[in-house]
Amino acid sequence: MSGLVKYGGNCLTLSLSGSLLLAPLTISAQERGALPSLEEVVVTAQKREQSIQDVGFAVNAFDEEDATRFATDVGALAGQAPGVESYGNNSYFQSFFIRGIGLNEFSGNYNPPVAVHNDEVYVSKNWANARPSFDIGRIEVLKGPQGTLFGRNTTGGAVNYYTNRPSDVTEGYVRASGDEHSRFSLEGALTGALSDSVAGRLSFYRGFGSGGAQFNEFTGDDHGEPDVTEVRAQLEWNVSDLTTVRTLIYAGDDQSELQGYKSPGIFNSLADGGGFCPEILSGAAQANPGACVKFLGVTGDDGIEREPNDINTINQNAAPKKDDDFSGGYLRVEHDFGDATFTSITAFDKYDRFNQEDADGTPIASNDVFYRNELELFSQELRLTGLALDDRLNYVAGIFYSDEDLFQEDVLDFSETGFNLAPISAGLPPSLFGRFDQQVTSLAVYFNLDYNVTDNLVFTLGGRHTNDETEIDAVTGAALVDGTLLAAVDSVNDDRTDKDTSYRLGLSYNLGYSTLLYANLVSGFRTGGYSVPFGGTIVEFEEESVQSLEVGFKSDLSDTLRFNTAGFFYTYDDRQINVDDPVSPVVPITRNISESDVYGLEAELTWLASHNVEVKLGYSYLDAEFTETDRSVTTIALGGPVALEGNVPVNSPKHQLNGSFEYVGAINDDINWAAYLDFRWVDDRFLEVTNQRSDTAEAYTVVNANIGIQSADEHWDFSVWVKNLTDEEYLVYINNLPGPGFALNIYGEQRTAGLTVGYRF
Repeated sequence: MSGLVKYGGNCLTLSLSGSLLLAPLTISAQERGALPSLEEVVVTAQKREQSIQDVGFAVNAFDEEDATRFATDVGALAGQAPGVESYGNNSYFQSFFIRGIGLNEFSGNYNPPVAVHNDEVYVSKNWANARPSFDIGRIEVLKGPQGTLFGRNTTGGAVNYYTNRPSDVTEGYVRASGDEHSRFSLEGALTGALSDSVAGRLSFYRGFGSGGAQFNEFTGDDHGEPDVTEVRAQLEWNVSDLTTVRTLIYAGDDQSELQGYKSPGIFNSLADGGGFCPEILSGAAQANPGACVKFLGVTGDDGIEREPNDINTINQNAAPKKDDDFSGGYLRVEHDFGDATFTSITAFDKYDRFNQEDADGTPIASNDVFYRNELELFSQELRLTGLALDDRLNYVAGIFYSDEDLFQEDVLDFSETGFNLAPISAGLPPSLFGRFDQQVTSLAVYFNLDYNVTDNLVFTLGGRHTNDETEIDAVTGAALVDGTLLAAVDSVNDDRTDKDTSYRLGLSYNLGYSTLLYANLVSGFRTGGYSVPFGGTIVEFEEESVQSLEVGFKSDLSDTLRFNTAGFFYTYDDRQINVDDPVSPVVPITRNISESDVYGLEAELTWLASHNVEVKLGYSYLDAEFTETDRSVTTIALGGPVALEGNVPVNSPKHQLNGSFEYVGAINDDINWAAYLDFRWVDDRFLEVTNQRSDTAEAYTVVNANIGIQSADEHWDFSVWVKNLTDEEYLVYINNLPGPGFALNIYGEQRTAGLTVGYRF
C-alpha cells in the first residue's frame, strides 16, 4: 500500500513504485460538504510521541504510504525534504546529506555523520543499510546534530526507519512491480493474532530481473539486474496490560549487479605529448567522455582508450557486482510504570559484504577493485521516559552500549591480459591491498528534559557523555592476486579513545493559533579513527565536533495551509573529509580540516487546496565553506596541489527546490483514481572538495509522475509510473584520482517507466 485516500467513504490505496504519490489526502464520508483539514503528523523525534508541529527543531516525516512509494528511489525520498540529498546508486553510496553534511567515502570502515536507525537500532555503516526497504510504517528525517538522544556520529542529523508492527487483525498484501529494463520485484506481508496475547508478522521482499538501465558494449548486454532477497519475522507479546515484548529477526542476501562507473579518459596520447588533456581540466569531458584517452594511447584501440559518450553506455570487462549476506534482529521490552515507561532494546546485526568493480572502465582487466567486509554489531539501550513535577516535565534518560567488530580487505588488481601496457605499468606489483581488524566499543549515558515553564513556554536541556574506544591491527602493501604479501607499505597496531559530552539547550514558545517559535543551541561529535588505503600510508584522524544554532517557526496558518521555516548556523572543528593526499597516491583518505562553517535557511509549505488536491513546496538555501585548514592537509587534484581554505564541501548546493502535486477522485462507485507529480531541482554543486571545474556537477531537475486506479473495496490496485520523466542527465558522484590516472563518475538513472499491481486481503 502506498497512497491512502478516503473518498466518499471508500478507501483508495495506490500501490506505487519509485517516486510516486507523496502524501495522503483524507476525505471521510462525515467530511463530505465540510471544509478540508490537514492531518496531524505524529513523530518520535525525541523518543516520545509528539505532533511534528510541537517538536522544537526541523523534522520531515514520511508515513507508510510515502515509504512504500519511495522505496526504490532514495533520491526521490530525500528530495522531498528541503536541504536533503541522497544517492543510492551503489551499495557504498547509500549516504544521506543533510544541509551539506554527509559521507563521501567508499571505504567500508567510516561512520556517516548522518546516522541511520532501524527501529531505533543504530546502523554504523552505509553499506550495511543498503538492504531492501519494504513494509515500513514511518521514516523521520531529523535535521541538525543529534548528539544527545541519538548519540555518536550524528553531526549532520539522523534518518530513522520504523517497520510495521504485528497486528491482532488478520490481514496482508502482495505487490508486484516491473519496469522497462526487465527489473522486477515481489513483496508482501501477513499479520495476525497467534494467541490471545501474541501477534505475528511475516514480511518478504524479492528483487530479480534479466537486465538494467546500462548497456555494456563489451558484453553486449544490459546490466544492473537485481538479485536480492530478504525475509523478516516479528512477534509481539502482550505479557500483561503493562508489559510488551517485541522481537524481530531478518535474513537475506544480495547478488545484484551495481551501476558501473562512467570513466572518461584524462590524458592526451603519448603521440600528442601525454599529460592531462584540456577537456578533463575544463570539465568538458563530462559532456564528452571520449574526448581524452585512458592509457596514453598505448593500446592503439579507441574502444579501450575512449569512454563511450552516451552516459547510459559503458565498456567494461566486468559489471560491478555484489555478493552480500546479512542477518540480525532485536528484542524490545517495554514496561509501563504509569508515569514512566522503561524500554530495553537488545540488537545484533551481521553483514558480510563482497563487492567488485572495474575501476578503469575498460574491457581489459587492469584495475579491478574488490571490497570485502565482515561486520558484527551488538548494541544495548536502556531508557526511562516519563512525566514528573505535576506533568510539567517530560524526561528521557538512558544508557547506550555497542560493540562493533569489523574485518576489511580492499584489493586493487593491476593484472592485465591481451595488451601491452608496459609504458604505463612498468614496476607495478600484481595488486595493492589494505587489510585490517577493527573493534569499536562505545558507552554513553544521556538525558533530555522538556520543562513547561508556562503553558506556552518550554525549556529543553539535554546531555550525553560518550566514551568510544577503537582498536586496530592493519597492514597495507603489495601482494599477489591471491593476497600473498610481497611487500608491506605500512602497518599499524594501535588504539585510541574519544570522549565527548554533547549538549542541547532549547526554548520553544507557543504563540497560539497553532504557531510555534523555537531556538536551539546543540553540539555533537563524530568518532576519530584510521584510514587504511590499499598501497598507501595508514593515517589516523581525530574526532570531529560541531556546534549548531537553529531558530525556527512552525505554523498551521489555517486548517488547510501549513508553513514551516528554519535558519541555522554550524561551526565544525576538525571536520572529517575525504581527500586525495600524497600519502595515499591511489585512493582518497579521510583527513581533518581545522574549521568549516555552514549557514542556511529552509522553508516548506503544504496546501490542501480542496478535498481532491494537495500541493507541497520546499526550498533551501545553503552557504558552506572550509574557513581554515591546517598544515596536516595537503590535497592533490588533476591540476596539482589545491588549497582547501574557502572551498565548498561536497553536495552543498546553494539552492534547492522541491514540490509535489496530487489529485484524487472517483471514476464511479466501484473505482477510484489518483494522479501525482513530484519534482526536485538541485543547484550546481561540487562533488570533490578540490572544487575544480572537473569536480562540478551541473544543476539538474528530476520530475516523476504516476497515475493509478483501485477498487473502492481496496482489494486490488494498478498504477503506471515514470521516473525522471524528462530524461535528465545529472551527476551524483565524482571521484577524480590523479594518482592512478582515472576519473570515476556515476549518473542518475535515465527515464524509466513501469507498472505496479497490488492485492490486499
